[in-house]
Formats: sequence, C-alpha cells, structure tokens
Amino acid sequence: MNGTFNIFNLEENISGTYTSEKIKEGKKIEENLKIDTRTFLYEEVVSSALKNDYVLFGRTPARGNDSFYFGNFTAEELGTKRYERYSNEVSILNIFTWTGFGWGCSIFFCFL
Repeated sequence: MNGTFNIFNLEENISGTYTSEKIKEGKKIEENLKIDTRTFLYEEVVSSALKNDYVLFGRTPARGNDSFYFGNFTAEELGTKRYERYSNEVSILNIFTWTGFGWGCSIFFCFL
C-alpha cells in the first residue's frame, strides 16, 4: 500500500452517484453530495494561525480565525470590523484556534 489518502476527496474514495435535489432561486437543481466542502476551512484556520502567530498557545475563545469566506458577515453585517469566524463546524478547528497546538494536545491527552 502506498500513496496518500485524502479523506475529503470523496469522488475518488466512494463509488456511485450521490446527489440531492433542492430548489435554489425557484429552480430545481441537483447537488453532488460527494464534493469537498471542508478543506478550505482547514486552510483558513492554519493560515490564520500562522499569520497571527497563535500556533502554539492559541488565540482565545473571544476571537476566531481570520476568514475570507465568512468574515465579511461578521465585519460588516454585525459591525465588528473583524473579518473573523468565531466558530467552525469542524470542532477540532475551534479547539486549535482557541487553545493552539500546545494546549490543544494537552487537553486531548487528558481525555484520552
């Protein structure tokens, strides 16, 4: 066995067609359920941690990760003037943002 396995690349890992129909703007469309919808979250969190230098000890639960995709809402619609996303669907990304790699690993091993 060799190579790499990308858990988010479902097109290669799962055979068959998985779709769902939904209505968008009054039109019925078919949506592919195997598309990658999470990789960009990991990229945003890691790049934010490197840019703001909180890889080791985290940022704080009061702040989120810098977000190109979702930051506009919090900055302009909510009036925070910060292009951040305060939480993500992927919980481990929240733990990393808030506690960093050092504290995050400590917490993980306490509950292991």
